[in-house]
Amino acid sequence: MRLPSPRQANAFFAPLKRKTTTFVVEGREVNLRLAQFLIGLASVLKWRVLVLDTGAFYAANIISVSEKQPDNQKRGVIIRIPTNDLMLEEWLVDSILTKYELLIVDDMNSLHHLLGFLEKRSGGRKLHFIGRTLSYFARSENRTVVLNLYKNVMDSTPPGESSRSLAKYADLVVSVELQDSFIRFRCNQGRAWANNFFSARI
Repeated sequence: MRLPSPRQANAFFAPLKRKTTTFVVEGREVNLRLAQFLIGLASVLKWRVLVLDTGAFYAANIISVSEKQPDNQKRGVIIRIPTNDLMLEEWLVDSILTKYELLIVDDMNSLHHLLGFLEKRSGGRKLHFIGRTLSYFARSENRTVVLNLYKNVMDSTPPGESSRSLAKYADLVVSVELQDSFIRFRCNQGRAWANNFFSARI
């Protein structure tokens, strides 16, 4: 992956600061390349990055991304995986209060499934509360919050919840696609970048 410049990093993150952004991806490859791109940009700005790896429960975790990053890009990255020591809600609150400039939740499908695993009807309400909390915290503490969401993963999206409804918990909703050697972003909810579009060579 190409090393991004500070100018490119600032241009990408500027409209995402103090907001929560859902990045909608088509599959695991796109999600992993997105994570590499975000961590690479953050490292150029010397940001602290906290990754909440909820996908680890489904063998779709982001740890492999960190292993592939150059050493100078991994220094400011902390990856946290839910454990049995804390209830999931406590783990999330504790993580949200951690010091960071960029928070990546990977992924929303898995998080929703975990929240509703024991109480099927409460998963949506819990996710709504967490989404609103993240949005408030991003604004008040000048944080950038990213929520990765698989577009069509039926086995990790409970009945009655579509990927579209899961995306509503963010301030911005952005679709992501890979094309040749480029990663392309299209903002479909809210305003971001010129013409709501951003493209970078990777």
